[in-house]
Amino acid sequence: MATENLKFSHIFGLTGAVRNNLHFCEEGVVVYPCGSNTVIYRSDTREMELIPASFGTPFTAEAISCLSVSPNKRFIAVAEKSDRGVVSIYDSSTLRRRKVLNYAELESKEIIHICFSQDNKLCLTQGGAPDYSLVLWNVEKAVKVVASVKLAAPNNAAIYKADFCPADPFVICVTGQGVLRFFRILENSFRPATLSIKREPQDYVCQCWLPEDRVVVATENGELMIIENFEFKCVLSSSPSDGKRVGSIIAYSKGFIVGSAGGTLRIYERTDETREFYKLSKTFTIKTNLECTITNLAVSPSEDTLLCSTDDNQVYTFSLSNTDILKEDSMNFELLMAPFHGPGKSGSSQITGIDTCIWKPLVVTCGLDRTVRVWNYLEKSLELMKEFQEEAHSIALHPSGLYVIVGFTDRLRLCSILMGDIRCVKELSIKSCKECRFSNGGQHFAVVNSTTVQVYGTYTCELVATLRGHNGKVRSLYWRAGDRELATVGMDGSMFVWGVSLGTKEKEEIQPRCSFASGRGTADFARGYVVGTDLTIKEYEMQVGNGKTDMVLRSEVVVDAPLGESCLSGSGKILFAGTSTAKKPGVIKAFKIKQQGLEKGADKLPIHAGPVTCMRTSFDGQYLFTGSEDGSLAIFHIKDVEGKGAKGRDRETGGDFAEEILVYKSDLEEKQAQISALHHKVEELSMNNDYQLRLKDMQYQEKSKEVTNKFTAELEADAARYTQLMEEKKEMESEYEEKMSSLERKHTDEFRELEDGYNGKINVEIQRYETLVSEREEQNRKWDEENQALVDSHTEFLQNLTDDYDRKVESEQTQQASLSDDKDKMEVKFESVKELIEEDSELEVQELKGKYEGKLSAERKATLRLQGENGFMRKKYESMFKEVNDQKEEISSLLDKEKELYESIKGLEKDIQGHKKEIREREETIVDKEKRIYDLKKKNQELEKFKFVLDYKIKELKRQIEPRENEISDMRTMIEEMDLELEQYHKSNSALDLMIGELRLKMDGMNREIAAQKKVIETGDEFIGRFRVDLEECAKRIGSGSGKALKDEVARIYKVYARDDVAKGAEGRGAGGNGGGGKKGKKGKGKGGEGGEAVQTQYNRQREHLERSVESLKRKMAKDVELHNSDNGRLTRENVALTREMNELRREKKDLELQESNMEAQYGGGGGLAGGEPGGRPALGGLTPQPPSAVGRRSKQGSRVGGGSQASSSAKAGGRNVVAMLQVEEEVREQENIIRQLQERVESLKGMRGSGMGPEVVG
Repeated sequence: MATENLKFSHIFGLTGAVRNNLHFCEEGVVVYPCGSNTVIYRSDTREMELIPASFGTPFTAEAISCLSVSPNKRFIAVAEKSDRGVVSIYDSSTLRRRKVLNYAELESKEIIHICFSQDNKLCLTQGGAPDYSLVLWNVEKAVKVVASVKLAAPNNAAIYKADFCPADPFVICVTGQGVLRFFRILENSFRPATLSIKREPQDYVCQCWLPEDRVVVATENGELMIIENFEFKCVLSSSPSDGKRVGSIIAYSKGFIVGSAGGTLRIYERTDETREFYKLSKTFTIKTNLECTITNLAVSPSEDTLLCSTDDNQVYTFSLSNTDILKEDSMNFELLMAPFHGPGKSGSSQITGIDTCIWKPLVVTCGLDRTVRVWNYLEKSLELMKEFQEEAHSIALHPSGLYVIVGFTDRLRLCSILMGDIRCVKELSIKSCKECRFSNGGQHFAVVNSTTVQVYGTYTCELVATLRGHNGKVRSLYWRAGDRELATVGMDGSMFVWGVSLGTKEKEEIQPRCSFASGRGTADFARGYVVGTDLTIKEYEMQVGNGKTDMVLRSEVVVDAPLGESCLSGSGKILFAGTSTAKKPGVIKAFKIKQQGLEKGADKLPIHAGPVTCMRTSFDGQYLFTGSEDGSLAIFHIKDVEGKGAKGRDRETGGDFAEEILVYKSDLEEKQAQISALHHKVEELSMNNDYQLRLKDMQYQEKSKEVTNKFTAELEADAARYTQLMEEKKEMESEYEEKMSSLERKHTDEFRELEDGYNGKINVEIQRYETLVSEREEQNRKWDEENQALVDSHTEFLQNLTDDYDRKVESEQTQQASLSDDKDKMEVKFESVKELIEEDSELEVQELKGKYEGKLSAERKATLRLQGENGFMRKKYESMFKEVNDQKEEISSLLDKEKELYESIKGLEKDIQGHKKEIREREETIVDKEKRIYDLKKKNQELEKFKFVLDYKIKELKRQIEPRENEISDMRTMIEEMDLELEQYHKSNSALDLMIGELRLKMDGMNREIAAQKKVIETGDEFIGRFRVDLEECAKRIGSGSGKALKDEVARIYKVYARDDVAKGAEGRGAGGNGGGGKKGKKGKGKGGEGGEAVQTQYNRQREHLERSVESLKRKMAKDVELHNSDNGRLTRENVALTREMNELRREKKDLELQESNMEAQYGGGGGLAGGEPGGRPALGGLTPQPPSAVGRRSKQGSRVGGGSQASSSAKAGGRNVVAMLQVEEEVREQENIIRQLQERVESLKGMRGSGMGPEVVG
């Protein structure tokens, strides 16, 4: 935002009257209104960009009324007051206007609320009084009005806000004074929705949509109502309900936040309770001198930061991320930039004075909020702020930047600017001074006292001169270079140049018919410029003639709006002036000054929301500062006409600015005393801490000695216990291996007996299968017969059902024919009635037409007559209007005189009150001083007594110090002895580290051996699993009746699992696994640990590790014993079961042998049977299973090899698993032999059955 002569730099302030005036555009980027512009502020860099509030021509917009930002943060909507409210939509990245929303039927001058839908396609605008038009716009592409409705009520109830439902953009909630309504958008129109609420209408001040189609509505007395799906649910029990007005509500992910009067912020979070949807989580308060109301809230996209704007034009930041952690008292509100000028007691935020200095980059302002503020215009920050008891009307800053004079309502004060305070030095009895100014050198200052000007010495505050001559109030002062002359400009249309030393007029210019608002001149007083209330700017030039210097009017420029304050650029080539029209935006105008005089045209820059009240340029001519009635302070860079104006200042750093500050000697002495006291306190604390550290070192050394002795003894005992356990383990392993070999032999014998028993069971199952096949065929035959009977019965039922429905259809058709006849008769009757009605209506229309035509002709005649009367009345009105204007001018002049008289009366009354107040204060001061003298005398007596007691205590302490010193020397010798003991402990700890390292290596070897044994076990489990699956598949084929498939499957299993190399591989893996464990056990010896720097810590950690290792070894040992006992019990139980089953198989075997002998005797030895063995047992296929004695021996040898001299915790488990795997392999071989024999037996039986000679087998 810039013109040819001015470039915007920064602006301080907030326009609090704008609704919804705070938004986040992105993280760390804030959008808010200031003056007549929308500010885009980046908090991390303190940089600003402006969107000027204007539509069409630059100055048709009166002010900003409302702001909004789209949910995707891409668009900024600005509503502006004008003849008809208008909304401009800007791109947030380029700040260019994209769309304009201008509703032709809007009767209001402003838009009071704007909001976007969640999909960013729709925009809702709520107009103001009188019609309160609610308009829905489609802004996705071309701007288009979707729907509109006027919400004006008969009782002129105000509407505050209208907002979209986040979940459904076609549902809208409207709140206002006694208004709570919901609308649906259907067929491009607003359709009211029925709200179920049984409460008296209230003033619904604000509302906010929440998830799940809920809306929270705040009433004027602080109640928070929850409405869900157009149905009233409840009033939150934790609502403020204290009569304090709720200013704003905003939703966030956990619930919603409420800002209300008193600067109170309440955070509500969702709850699972059925009655209460939300609970009050935390309450925070903005702590300021004056109570404020939070009017607007904004949450950052990350929900880390909350912004609050208040009714006193301040913006605060609040960290939401710490609310769950910190307490309510520890959370603080911080200002976004700096504290701005806010409204005073009168409600106005006007900045009444502004000034700069030479030595420092400072600008000071004062206002009706009773504050004086010091700003740094390079760092764009507030240096200092002081609040006073009275309103300030003018201010001037000393060229050094160390002093300031302020004109208050009661008197004029000269103050010092300190590091953190503004302290009054001298007071002068000048009331309500409207203008004051330091001289260029700073040795004098001039102040306005009504119609006179008084000049004082800065350092003595003595009156130097009193300048009288103005008949009206003096509006402007400015000094000539060298400070010998002073120019004054008054409201009476006079401009004087005074000689300060003599206090006489040297030059004068009087315009009795014009009042001057302000005036400025060049440094050498060669030219002067005054701004008149007659919409002109006059340029005067000093001319010398006849030994006398006169002011001659050189040029005059007419302006289009009233101007107020003015100032010149550093080079004198540009005149700046600000507009002073009430309730209009403040505009800065820059007039170029040429050789011929002022140019008529001016660059215009709208910046403030109200009239410009004060204006100054920096000494180097680079900056322009303007203050306004709305409390905003604007800073501009001046681009001079010829590039001049800089006077040695560095624009970026301000290189040669002074950094000195004023410090009172008493303050400095007080701080030095505090520093020395703190130093003494630190020394005492350090001595105390050193003593405490020495005591703790001694205590810890004693504890270290005790712990070392204790754990050394425990370590020796654990080592002995470990050796004993290893010996016991070896004995148990040898004993277990012997038991396993005996059990394997026993199991092999029992398994051979089981084989014969299963042969007989298979034969029985074959006969049972054949019986079941015959039964299945019989059942199939019966089912076919039953099925045929069901089909016949169903066919008969369908035929009967069809006949019934045919009869029903015939009856329905007959009824339909009768109804159609009745319908034809009714249609004929209807047509006749219709013709009669149409004839009657035509006759009525003709009668009404004739009647209204007569009325129309009469109205036309009356209109012609009224037009003639209107012309006569217009002439009469014009004459009366002229008379009224003359009367108004007389009344205005009388009112001005009356105001002056009232002001003088008020000033005298205030003087009387001030004198009375001063008398009371002095009397109170005298009484307080007398009391103070009496108290000091009493304290002096008490201090003398205390001095005597302290002298006695000092002597006692000196006597006590000597034995303490002797004790300290004894303690030092004791510490040296303990250091020697500590070295011995270090040596013993290093030896222990070596022992622990050896034990750790042994444990590593055991762990590696356990891992190897686990791999062997996994391989065996996988082998057994595959064999089990194949064996189950083979068993399924037994019942299928396909002998060839069973034979092929058994052959395949034999080839896969019954090879010698498989068994040998398993044996080799088992032996290798055990052997590897022994090697790794040996490898664990020979490495030691290294001691670290923290000896005690390392020792404790290693001790704990050894304790855990010993405990784990104990647990493993106990587990091995339990497994061994459980294996013995299981084998015993299996042995009993196998013995029982073997007896049964022997009985079955005898029966089969008898049956077979009978068959041989009957058929003469035929049927495909082979010869038998001695003892009557047939040799099936010539195969006899062999006992796995060799394998058992190999298993035993392998386990012995694997158990070497370096025994480990996993050797016993590894040997047991290897033996179990070899045992399983032997069982597989035996099962293969059994299957082969069963296959041959089945083939022989099939051959006998095929020849018809098979015997019956009784199950």
